[in-house]
Amino acid sequence: MENTSQIAFAFVKPDSLHVACYVLDSLQSQLERIENIGQIGWFYLRNLPGEILREHYKNLYGRGIDDIMNKTVEWYSRQGILAGFLLGKDIVARARYILGHSDPVIAKQENPDSLRAKFSDDSLDLARKERRPVRNVMHISSSAEEAQRERGLWMPYIQRVTNLKLVAE
Repeated sequence: MENTSQIAFAFVKPDSLHVACYVLDSLQSQLERIENIGQIGWFYLRNLPGEILREHYKNLYGRGIDDIMNKTVEWYSRQGILAGFLLGKDIVARARYILGHSDPVIAKQENPDSLRAKFSDDSLDLARKERRPVRNVMHISSSAEEAQRERGLWMPYIQRVTNLKLVAE
């Protein structure tokens, strides 16, 4: 079996920036138990261009929640996110397991040690009822294909605003 490395895009959402140190410490300590997992770094990004966020969430538009997605774009643009890239073998599946289900209520049932179970008290049902984004701590690419798309979207922006230079691709 080929040992291919993946890259995944991740960010701590605005509602969880106050616990970002704990979230990232927990993520890092769990990832360190896995061999060959790396991180490019974490960058606080503020005043994000709406077009990047709309493109990031394009698969959620047209599902009857456009008003929620527009609030999400406005909120994230204004408040900022703590973004980074994770590198490693099967990083998408491994990191998503550590993060837990996107609905924190289900995360608590399926994996009580997941980041969403530990750091969120929200639910998808409540968020939809209140017509707002779910407060589920963080985003991590949901597939290798999505990770590639997100890398292409976010890496040029992060490189431009941080002057990050990658030595090797």
